[in-house]
Amino acid sequence: MEEMGKAASALPAAEKLLAERGLIRVETRYKADLGKSEASLEKFISTDHLYALMRVFSGDPDLNKFRFQMQQG
Repeated sequence: MEEMGKAASALPAAEKLLAERGLIRVETRYKADLGKSEASLEKFISTDHLYALMRVFSGDPDLNKFRFQMQQG
């Protein structure tokens, strides 16, 4: 549980670094939520470098599983 807290606290810095390097784009947009009376803000992250990022972070078993699924079609 402590490791998850450390990882979660490192995300904003990692997100900022990747965005500054042009590897990801971060947008905050309103998203409709039918369960609420108003739209909520949600962060959307996109990239044109998906496979390059996946190679860099290839030590993560969950990411390896995702990459395998993406390559299957």
